[in-house]
Amino acid sequence: MHIAQHLQRMSSLISGMILAGSILSSVSGEAATYYVATSGSDANQGTESEPFRTVRQGVSALQPGDTLYIRAGTYAETISPLAMTIPSGTSWSDPVTISGYFGETVTLQGVDLSTGSNISYVIFDNLILDASARSDGSDGLYVGCGSHHIRLSNSEIKNAPSMGVQFCSNADYNEVINCSVHGSVYHGLYISSSNNLFDGNSVYDNRGYGYHLYIQGNRTVSNNVVRNSEIYGNGSGTQYSFGIILGSGDNNVAYDNIVRDNSAGIQVAYGNPHGTEVHNNTVYGNFSVGIWIFPDAIDTIVENNSVYNNTYDIYDQATGTVLSNNGE
Repeated sequence: MHIAQHLQRMSSLISGMILAGSILSSVSGEAATYYVATSGSDANQGTESEPFRTVRQGVSALQPGDTLYIRAGTYAETISPLAMTIPSGTSWSDPVTISGYFGETVTLQGVDLSTGSNISYVIFDNLILDASARSDGSDGLYVGCGSHHIRLSNSEIKNAPSMGVQFCSNADYNEVINCSVHGSVYHGLYISSSNNLFDGNSVYDNRGYGYHLYIQGNRTVSNNVVRNSEIYGNGSGTQYSFGIILGSGDNNVAYDNIVRDNSAGIQVAYGNPHGTEVHNNTVYGNFSVGIWIFPDAIDTIVENNSVYNNTYDIYDQATGTVLSNNGE
């Protein structure tokens, strides 16, 4: 074979390999990043220089592994499958991410993953969910039955006409991390599901409970963790709205929290909660009881808490409670 023919053949092979690689990359699909801005247009491609105008358009463009950045502004939109197509991720290493742009303030009306929508592995980050403009009595964030593995992080949830955050009874394995939840007409967080993590949150000035982990008539609220949170000023609507209630299931845990200046502090009650742990919390200045273990609680562990300056610090009515090293 002449040298020129050999070079031409090699060039053709290389070109074919590059083309095959491009096709394979297109088929496998690499993670994409899209943008929304108040100055954009839904006729755009959603790039940083040509962003979409609506959150609806941006969310509907997403596939597993993709990220949507929302630029600064107030958007009169609720992220909901009733208004847009919301894809699921496939795992926490390949989620769908919907985030306010770094260092910018982004306000939406809420997130409503309605029951039956079956959405999972979605991260909502760096958002303000202000539900005050909603007239439907909705929550700031609602994770309906069938959805799971939803993470809300570094966000503010405020002025909800109902609950700040609510998880349906089988909406499990969710996370609320480094968020503030305040100004709800009812409870800050109303949790009826299991295996959820609440870490590093500020929950305050809600008319009902701060964290309400309980569901009437069922024992399905289990294996939840509430930690590193500050819970204060809740319960203006009733004398016994606690900062935290752990009920209706097994092995719920609250630790390393500050629970102060609520109508009441921490409650273990209802639905025969079993194996609940309350430890290493600071509980003070609550109007009525600091820590109250109700008669139906079984084998509760209350230890290493600093409990003081409540009207009544610790009130145990239950069977099998372990009280150890709780004082100022």
